[in-house]
Amino acid sequence: PTEKQAEEKLKEKAKKKPKLFNKFDKTIKAEIDAAEKLRKKGKLDEALKAFEALVQKHPQSPRSRYGKAQAEDYLAEKQRSNDLLQKAINTYREAAELPDVTSDLLRAALKRRAERQQFL
Repeated sequence: PTEKQAEEKLKEKAKKKPKLFNKFDKTIKAEIDAAEKLRKKGKLDEALKAFEALVQKHPQSPRSRYGKAQAEDYLAEKQRSNDLLQKAINTYREAAELPDVTSDLLRAALKRRAERQQFL
C-alpha cells in the first residue's frame, strides 16, 4: 500500500467508535444496551437500578460497572449530590480495575473519574 493509503487507514481507525465491550460484555450486550437506553432517555433512577442489577449478576463486567458509574454520575448532577458523585468516582475506579477491561473503556473511565474528582 502507498503511504497515502496507509495514512487513510490510520485515519479510519482513529474515527472508529471506542471499544467498550470485551468478549464477555458482548454476550450480555442486549442487557447492557437496555439499561443504557434508559440512561440516555433520562430515566436515571431506572437506569441505575438496571445497571446495579447487571453488576450484581456479572461483577466481572467492566461495561456494566462503567454504565453504573455513568448513571450515578448523571444522577449526582441532577440531584446536586456530592455523596452520589463520590459513589460514581469510586465506581469508575472499580470499572477501570477489573480484569479484561478494554483499553478504550479504561481510558474513558479514568478520564471521566479524573474530571469528576476535579469537580469535587
